[in-house]
Amino acid sequence: MADGEYPSVKPLSANIGEYDVIFLGYPVWFGTYARPIGGLLRAQSFDGMKIVTFCTFGSGGIEASTQDLQKKMEGSEVTQGFGIRNAFAERDAASVVNKYLIEAGYKDGSVDPLPAFGDHHVCTDEEQEIFHQACDDYQFPFGKPADVALREMAEYTEYEFNVVSAAGSSTVYVVAPKAEGAKPEFTRVVR
Repeated sequence: MADGEYPSVKPLSANIGEYDVIFLGYPVWFGTYARPIGGLLRAQSFDGMKIVTFCTFGSGGIEASTQDLQKKMEGSEVTQGFGIRNAFAERDAASVVNKYLIEAGYKDGSVDPLPAFGDHHVCTDEEQEIFHQACDDYQFPFGKPADVALREMAEYTEYEFNVVSAAGSSTVYVVAPKAEGAKPEFTRVVR
């Protein structure tokens, strides 16, 4: 990345010019799309197509990588698709991706819409403890939770923490399963 290199990828076997919508998948490396995707963009034109991003990440990156691709692919309509943290991809990716595809209208079916988050409020001691249980063992500290909003689902409670650190502010999403003994986990970070 520091040297501006874009590794090449194998040539595509399909003629993507025959498609109107392309799902572009990649891992997030250093906060953006992986460098081989840059090599693909140099080798292949996506002008005039709708590009839907999807990715895996360690902490976050769907928002930043999609914005970076929008700048790089000005002749295309690049829309943010779906991102999933690596830790969850191995567990339940199929059902989560299926739900996203239905919600976004790319696949037939119906799903219950997610409830909206409530109003943000100053974190209680219990909410701070949930944040620490979910985040303290991650290799890069996120900072201190300032406030939080939450929404209830049947199997878990999801928290939207606004976090402040020396590096700035971010939003950290945490799910706390309702099953006894289950540990809260963060699902993504938006910087």
